Amino acid sequence: MSAPAPPATQGRPVRRGATLAAACLGVMMTFLNITATISSLASIQADLHIGNTALVWITSIYSLAVASLVLAAGTAGDIVGRRLVFVIGVGLIGLGSVFAYLSAGVALLLTAQVVIGIGGAMVLPNSLAIVSHTFHEPHLRTEAISIWAGCSGVGLAIGPVVAGALLGHWSWHVVYVVNVVVSVLVVAFALLVVQESRHPDKRLDPLGVLLATIAVAALTFGIIEGASIGYLSGRILGVFALFVVALAVFVIVELRHPDPMVNLRLFRSPSFSTVMVVAVVFMFGFTGCALLMVLYLERVARLSPIDVGLALLPMFGVYVVVSAIAARIVRRLGTTLVMTVGLVVSAGGAFLLLAAGTDYAYAHVWPGFAIFGFGMGLVAAPTTAAAVVSVPPQQAGMASGTVNMFRQLGNVLGASILGTILTSRFTSELPGELAGNGVPAPVAAQVAAAASSGGAPSSALPVSLAARVAESVGSAFTTGFHTGAIVAGVVLLVVAVPTALLVRQRAAVAAPAPPASAPTVLDAVAAGESAAATGESAVAVSAVAVGAGPAVVGTVRGADGTPLAAAVTLTGPSGEQIGRLSTGPDGTYRIPVGAGGRYLLVASSPGRRPHAETVVVGDGPVCHDVTLVGSFAVRGRLADESGRPVERATVSLIDAVGDVAAVTTSAPDGTFLVDAVADGRYTLTAHHPGCVPVAAGIEVGHDVVDAPGHEIAMVRRARLIGSVVVAGSGRGVAGATATLTDEQDRVVATAVSDEHGRFAFDDVASGTYTLSTRGYDPVVQQVRVEPGRTGSTHVEFPAPDGRAVPLDVVPAEGGRPVVH
Repeated sequence: MSAPAPPATQGRPVRRGATLAAACLGVMMTFLNITATISSLASIQADLHIGNTALVWITSIYSLAVASLVLAAGTAGDIVGRRLVFVIGVGLIGLGSVFAYLSAGVALLLTAQVVIGIGGAMVLPNSLAIVSHTFHEPHLRTEAISIWAGCSGVGLAIGPVVAGALLGHWSWHVVYVVNVVVSVLVVAFALLVVQESRHPDKRLDPLGVLLATIAVAALTFGIIEGASIGYLSGRILGVFALFVVALAVFVIVELRHPDPMVNLRLFRSPSFSTVMVVAVVFMFGFTGCALLMVLYLERVARLSPIDVGLALLPMFGVYVVVSAIAARIVRRLGTTLVMTVGLVVSAGGAFLLLAAGTDYAYAHVWPGFAIFGFGMGLVAAPTTAAAVVSVPPQQAGMASGTVNMFRQLGNVLGASILGTILTSRFTSELPGELAGNGVPAPVAAQVAAAASSGGAPSSALPVSLAARVAESVGSAFTTGFHTGAIVAGVVLLVVAVPTALLVRQRAAVAAPAPPASAPTVLDAVAAGESAAATGESAVAVSAVAVGAGPAVVGTVRGADGTPLAAAVTLTGPSGEQIGRLSTGPDGTYRIPVGAGGRYLLVASSPGRRPHAETVVVGDGPVCHDVTLVGSFAVRGRLADESGRPVERATVSLIDAVGDVAAVTTSAPDGTFLVDAVADGRYTLTAHHPGCVPVAAGIEVGHDVVDAPGHEIAMVRRARLIGSVVVAGSGRGVAGATATLTDEQDRVVATAVSDEHGRFAFDDVASGTYTLSTRGYDPVVQQVRVEPGRTGSTHVEFPAPDGRAVPLDVVPAEGGRPVVH
């Protein structure tokens, strides 16, 4: 059962805007934590006396928690309520920040980052699903998603500035107080403005969650720890083997699960798979390069925390601006071109970072920062929007969870791989740099040991020796920075190639194909396009070797990929029945045919929309998989402006191609119910002889909303009658033209007076109008029509001798006439 989307009312835009603001504040918190923590690393390392490996773990363990749990959190939101899970997630971010504030050692800080990561995993998919649920119109949804994605950039941008401002006066602990304060505000705001929504048919997949967590954790652990103990060591090889096994079992479990955490069948589409790769690479480059930039500015340029934040503003500022307008750019140029250009530009920005040297000069680095941020801004919003609109609406939680899982996986890999490249290259280059600058071996060993743990031994050395040590450390660190930037640029550039070749412009959805059309598979995704409006066939046809002789074989599934028990009938060119059967438990069927040719396949299942498709059979079997979309009910209530029910109104559902899908009549209490409606987007219209027709866009099968139906406001019509006479004589004027104009100067109706000078306007909406009457000399007056009432007015033309006679009009408040 599905309720229609609330129609547009005067209060709806405000509610939508407030809901978007709450979701954006939540996502800003999750990304602010990333860059604020990165900006605090130097202070944390100096205070807690930890090595570089532990330092990488502080940033990576947060993303590890998010990547491991984001899909499960999205499914939990679908089941128990997206607002509820969102609010709990924001609360956990605040709670984890309290733990971080109280941390006196690395163990509690890592625990705090895990708690914050769990909260972030709950916030990210559900904030996006809330936005997707709130904005039903395709263009508005894409705009909203772009704003949502842009706010992630705002969080990334203000993180270094906020951290720098606080670190200039207090310890790194105070940085986490920001999340505590903001979380309290966001929880209160969300409970006030966000409407609860859910998809209760979803089920959790605890085994999938466990396997995904093991796989991601094993991969991350192997990457980070392998840098210090060796990637070919038995321990690391064992961890990587665990990753492979956990991933393989995860795939098997998800393919067999009736309601999987990840619908792996979506990855059959090269376009969708490429979008997920872009999501990984996007955060890989963004987070990894941000870490490199912060460490370079702190360790080589030796900027203060606040100066580091300000120095990074060109990157984050440009990113925020570009990601905010990316949706409009996509509508002009297309998703593929924008994402490809964004990746190439980002790679160019990463390569420009090679201009940074040991002798720091801001003029050498800010162009690379700005260009990198520009490219990242072009990639962010299109990637997110493409993932959401590439699946049916009821899978919004899974889609948003999937894209966020891959983005957070990229977050983990970016911080761990690029951070590891930086530290390992720095460690390997430092001895040679020290020797080359004439630093004695004992001092060089001491410096290398201290540098790997974040120490600064040069402060206790003679001035001349300290200068050579500082130069050596800066040169080795810059080499590591350059290596990381090169790796990031190459990865971004390489991924641009499949993006240009495989990502298409239209969204792939599970929707019925037009009858008798050639089967196609449109597997591309595009930001800003309505999935339900693509008219895409959900049938894949390919020749396969299944048995001998001509036959039609395949599988019948629901929109979520679950096998269905269905009746399948095959008819010949003249309508004769060739075969009929019921699918097996796995949804499969096989109908032999006597010879090749064109056949009509019809599949049906209780509670779902029947599907018909023309199949061309050759000499062998043809595989014809069918997706049946669900059948739902639409309910609501019609009421006039005073809240009274509107009965016997005609309610129609018009589909995306303009056909009337269903019609019903409202009951005496104004309620209506339309049964057996296929999922998709419709225009709901309501018509009543005594009311102004209304229309609203709805999305069937998207959600079950808590409210028991939705009230649609209808404005009752009124009637205006009048007479035109000659002043003084009272004689009616025949043939006078009366024109009614609304407050926007639009002509509403025109009438001509009869032989007695009378005229009438039927079916007029309530409101204030300008009545212009032409006969002798024109007469203009204002009238007000009350809803559901018949008003009257009286017009007097000046006498033929030119003597004007006052109009017999009752003055209203403010001197305006009133129609009674």
